[in-house]
Amino acid sequence: MNGMNGVEAAVGMARACAGCRMLLFSGDPESGGLLERARNDGHSFEVLIKPLSPTRIFERLDGKHSG
Repeated sequence: MNGMNGVEAAVGMARACAGCRMLLFSGDPESGGLLERARNDGHSFEVLIKPLSPTRIFERLDGKHSG
C-alpha cells in the first residue's frame, strides 16, 4: 500500500463503512503498537496471526470461534 500500513487502511475503511466487520491478518510483531493506537482511538479490529489455515478464517467469518 502506498504511504500507509494495513491498520491505517482498516481505520480508513471503518470510517467509510461504519458498522462493517473486518478481520486483519498479521505476521509482523510491529503491528501490535499500531493496533494499540487504533484501539485507543475507539476501533476494535479482530486480528488473526499468520500463518493460519483457511478453515480458521471461515470459522471467524461464521462466528464459530472461541475467545
